[in-house]
Amino acid sequence: MIRTFLALNLPIDVRKQISNWQGYFRDYNVDGLKWVATENLHVTLQFAGDIRESDLPDLIDFLGNEIEGKSSVQLTDAKIDIIPGKLPRIIWIKYRNQQTDMAKLVKKFRNKLNESGYTTDNKPLSYHVTLARIKKRLPEYFVQKILTTELKMSDFVAEDITLYRSILRPEGPVYEALAEYKLKKE
Repeated sequence: MIRTFLALNLPIDVRKQISNWQGYFRDYNVDGLKWVATENLHVTLQFAGDIRESDLPDLIDFLGNEIEGKSSVQLTDAKIDIIPGKLPRIIWIKYRNQQTDMAKLVKKFRNKLNESGYTTDNKPLSYHVTLARIKKRLPEYFVQKILTTELKMSDFVAEDITLYRSILRPEGPVYEALAEYKLKKE
């Protein structure tokens, strides 16, 4: 089985901005946070979970056909948040997007996975970049600092989608591209 997810790739300048914000919050030296490595930053579209290797070629072809001709994705209004509220597990940056193409693509991808016998989460698509995973309760001052910080982040256009393999290691995950797809520039 191969652990997989579908994601939008970040432009280099946006990845650098996000990494700088991580550094700003990391300077608080709060225990219980596992920061996402800069090279692993991405906008999650759909976590697919463990996929049989024999199903990968069909999924890769399916995505290629579905993504062909789709427009690049404009992401705006970056806001930092901690989710979920009561027992937080993730610090993320959430973006807005007015287009419907990606939501339709994700729905089709979920349907394809379900038809192939996989169970998917059916949460609404939320364009986000995970900054850190929370391993234990955070100090209230730090939670308030995060929730009241105004991010000055650039809006950006995502032009690439990748189906990734996630290899879990004790020092952190390693992501390998299984298939990469170009979106149409506007």
